[in-house]
Amino acid sequence: MSILSFANDTTVYMSLQNLNELYNTANQELVKLNDWFCANKLALNVKKTKYAVFGTQHQSNQIPNEPTLSINNLKLTQNLQPSSRRFC
Repeated sequence: MSILSFANDTTVYMSLQNLNELYNTANQELVKLNDWFCANKLALNVKKTKYAVFGTQHQSNQIPNEPTLSINNLKLTQNLQPSSRRFC
């Protein structure tokens, strides 16, 4: 996992071959990230937080509808627009 922060914007990058493992690991890391934000009197705006999954066309066709990514049991929105795929 890589984290890039600039001003009030945080971007998280993760890479795994298995999509189910990727979703599970990402959810576990989001819990830790949210805990860190709370401990430092910061907050994640879940309504503005989006995620994207990158891969080959074949891999993109295999992206499951579930599982999803969430923070505090609130589902994150998947950004499906190729021109603006970015974690926020």
